[in-house]
Amino acid sequence: MATSFPACIKLQYGLDTHKVELGEDWQVKDLKQHIWDSLSIPVDRQKIIYKGKLLSDPDVSIQSLNFKPKTKLMLVGEPVVVSGEHEKLLLDISDQLIQQCAKYADVCDTVEGVMGEFLPKHLHTSANIEHLKSLRVISGQCMNMVERLDSIQVSAKDTAFKDKKKSLITRINELLDDIDNLTNQLKPPQSDN
Repeated sequence: MATSFPACIKLQYGLDTHKVELGEDWQVKDLKQHIWDSLSIPVDRQKIIYKGKLLSDPDVSIQSLNFKPKTKLMLVGEPVVVSGEHEKLLLDISDQLIQQCAKYADVCDTVEGVMGEFLPKHLHTSANIEHLKSLRVISGQCMNMVERLDSIQVSAKDTAFKDKKKSLITRINELLDDIDNLTNQLKPPQSDN
């Protein structure tokens, strides 16, 4: 005889009750992910309470908790709301990316001048060292932008914001790839010892 597993539980969040269809192989982390996707409450902000105890271990099997059909869990947590502050951060990072692209273009122009024999050969190495320093600074700024974008949590429902964020990260990664390519061209050849 198959064990009876409740296919549905009730999640009490404030004054609202939400039905949750459970998967047989779910763990607490799967329930938390479902809450994040459906209610926009980040996993790290969720407190799920069952019979007065906090469900804190993400790897605990839901089946091992022996929920009865229509078991009620209490949820505490603050949902993420995309604020004007998040939108402003996207605009700020977009502006910073434009500035870093302009700096990269300046470095490319200068490198072209050096390679185009506008600078005597004996000064190429010192010029390339300066170019490499500039590229490291630009790369560091790009990494900082990616970290700031990664720190923004939005719900799966907010696809427009997620698309803007993803587009910015893609553009930053393209610039980082260009920087890597130019850096590899400017590095002096390594001698085999």
